[in-house]
Amino acid sequence: MRPTFAGFYTAQKALFASQSALSVTGQNVANVNTLGYTRQRVDLYSSPSGSYRPMYSTTASSHIGWGVDIGGFSQMRDPYLDVRFRSESADLGEVDAELSFLNDLEKVFDEIAVDGIHSQIQDFKTQLQALAGEAGSPEFEAIVKSSAENLMKLFNQYSSQLDNVHDQQLNDFDKIGVDNINSLLENIANLNETIKEDQLYGNPSLELKDQRNAMLDELSQYVDINITYTQVKVADGVYVDEVSVTLASDPNIKLVDDNEFGKISRNPGFPKTDDTLKVNLKYPHDTGTETEISDDIEGGSLKGYLTMFNSKGAYDTPASDDRGFGYYESMLDSMASEFAGMFNEANGTDKPLFEANDGSGVIDASNISIADGWMNGDYGITNSKDPDAGPGQNDNILHMITLFDKEITFKGGDDSTVFTGTFEEFFSNISTTLGAEKNSTEKLFKNYYSVLTGLADSKASVSSVSLDEEGMNMIKYQQSYNAAARLMTTLDEALDTIINKMGVVGR
Repeated sequence: MRPTFAGFYTAQKALFASQSALSVTGQNVANVNTLGYTRQRVDLYSSPSGSYRPMYSTTASSHIGWGVDIGGFSQMRDPYLDVRFRSESADLGEVDAELSFLNDLEKVFDEIAVDGIHSQIQDFKTQLQALAGEAGSPEFEAIVKSSAENLMKLFNQYSSQLDNVHDQQLNDFDKIGVDNINSLLENIANLNETIKEDQLYGNPSLELKDQRNAMLDELSQYVDINITYTQVKVADGVYVDEVSVTLASDPNIKLVDDNEFGKISRNPGFPKTDDTLKVNLKYPHDTGTETEISDDIEGGSLKGYLTMFNSKGAYDTPASDDRGFGYYESMLDSMASEFAGMFNEANGTDKPLFEANDGSGVIDASNISIADGWMNGDYGITNSKDPDAGPGQNDNILHMITLFDKEITFKGGDDSTVFTGTFEEFFSNISTTLGAEKNSTEKLFKNYYSVLTGLADSKASVSSVSLDEEGMNMIKYQQSYNAAARLMTTLDEALDTIINKMGVVGR
């Protein structure tokens, strides 16, 4: 027979298990509205009978279990959904950073609300047409000069606005991107250490794990990460979790290694002395040089920033498919340079109409201006290049007017064709390309957001607290508690029969 009090031991363990399950149910109900809280559960296991078999026991009695054991307390999470969610979060973060850049660029090239370069090119053409009818008139040439000066100022203004976009996005990269990432990496490493210390004393630290998971989810918006959990034995029956966070593309690049963490930074010379944004990683205790990880980042807002800051599309060598900030800046510079070159050639190389105001000799949108000689009246617009032409001849002015309708081939970084068309068509193409790029990115953003929302709902169905389920659990564990108590009462009555009611015959 089994030991007399074995049943009491089984009933006691059942009472304790049901009581613990009710306590966990109460914890879940209390945190139904707590942000980031993960539903908890008691891990219950049937106590095995073991290999011990008394000499005079029957086979049946020796293999009856010893009730229920509490294996621990855990969270209701699906690791697969966590990985999927963080991967999609990185994709969304990348597209979000690109979309922010494109929205700012669109404000620069938006000429629907206000007149800009396109309208001023038309005005310059109109004034040249008026001068053609009054060739040699100082008054009409002054009007042409004024129109040209306004066009140059618009080129300068657009270039300045592009610089402002660049500076603002770089500030966002530093303050919102890099600073937030470094704060998250440090906090995750600190939580790893605290959770390990708790686990040494048998505390599962589920609430601290919730905080860490929330930080890991947030970190995945900035960079595509992979998370590895390793159980380390520190004593007999005592295990602690060690967590490492690496780049998804390279497991050797560790952002967090248990309680150690890296620091993200960018090259300090950008954008003045270095036209390429680079991302570096360094551990605080590492006295060596920083490791550049720009090419290893494959997702997240960091990837979006790198793409927008470093990619020039057709102006890259070789040409790339990514049209970042440099692409639109190069388009504007290319237009200003071609415009100045063609009209300078038309007026005569010794009497240029436009020049670089910074003395560099290389004209772009930031430095294009009216040439000093034309501005000071040392010379004017060449009416005719025929040395024998009389007063009122206007063939060269008419030639200048035809330049507005001339198809020009604009070249990229590897001398490939970027666009063929007139100046007005080229400028319109900048806005059209930017609009198409923005619309395409917005669609990607909506798709990623939809997928991420679906995954968040799936995670919530597993991890969030359902009052209906917890209500049923309360009834279930209450009933099991009552049944265990009833079992103990029954066993007590049976024991009373053995002790007080057996063997009294013949007394």
